[in-house]
Amino acid sequence: MTLSDPEWFVRTFSGSEGPLFLQNAWKNVGQEFAENERLAETGLQIDLRESAEMLRFLITLPLPLARNELYFSAILAPKADLSQLRIFGLEKMAAPAGTAAHGNLTVLVEWTKQGRLVYACNPPPDPVQFEQHVFAILAGEIEILTFTDLRPMGWFQQR
Repeated sequence: MTLSDPEWFVRTFSGSEGPLFLQNAWKNVGQEFAENERLAETGLQIDLRESAEMLRFLITLPLPLARNELYFSAILAPKADLSQLRIFGLEKMAAPAGTAAHGNLTVLVEWTKQGRLVYACNPPPDPVQFEQHVFAILAGEIEILTFTDLRPMGWFQQR
């Protein structure tokens, strides 16, 4: 929804009702899971920071329990062109098979209309360091590690 209608996202989440809407969205998504599989909204929050050129939303989620669940999401919306909105996330990563857990078991990703990018960095699950890494990506200082095409038949269209 965020990528397909960035104007709706900005309008909905930048208003005073943004935190309430986030809580309701969390509860609605939870309805798709069995009651014992739902996560409480403990820690769920949205913060908006605004500069002359950009709206930046930082969403903090409940602590992830499984791999690919998010610690944080950063949504960057350029005021001049909301269609250029970008969505980043810091996911929990599983320890490689046969190894003991070590280091920061996270992965920084970005979702686009085409798919999912994984960047060559593993920041700790700290909101300040996450944002610093996102800004380093914007500055071209961190490379893309992998891309997963999520478009229907996208893998075929690339050949």
